[in-house]
Amino acid sequence: MKRGTQISAAVLLLIAIYIMVTSINKLGYKLNGLPGPGYAPFWIAVFLAIFAIGILWEAKRLPGGSIFTPRALKMLAILTAAGVATIVLSLFLGLLTSLALVAGALIWLLGGSWKQAVITIIAVGICFNLLFQRLLMVTFPKGPFGF
Repeated sequence: MKRGTQISAAVLLLIAIYIMVTSINKLGYKLNGLPGPGYAPFWIAVFLAIFAIGILWEAKRLPGGSIFTPRALKMLAILTAAGVATIVLSLFLGLLTSLALVAGALIWLLGGSWKQAVITIIAVGICFNLLFQRLLMVTFPKGPFGF
């Protein structure tokens, strides 16, 4: 997975550089002598860039090999399908319900038991509801059942 790690780190580094440039040019690092809206994104991007460089450095020691192993392709297919399923299900069931169902399905598809999948569905639903809707007051798109 050496090549895959290097590619991921390079993409992360490019994203970090883009965020740094955007936070300075478009958001503004300072506003009236105080930290502006681009201050936090800039420093988060700096740390992302440092981590990306660290990943690139460590990737030199990894054994080489194909990044397109059957296991990696299976994982890519499952996660891509999960993303599509979340979007499609959210149109009919609401985002909170679809996220919980897809999380449980991922547990089952990646080798977990039905019991673990059901527990995950319940835990994700409750935790997302408590954290995002109750505590942070973030509204999710609702389905026909009102949640």
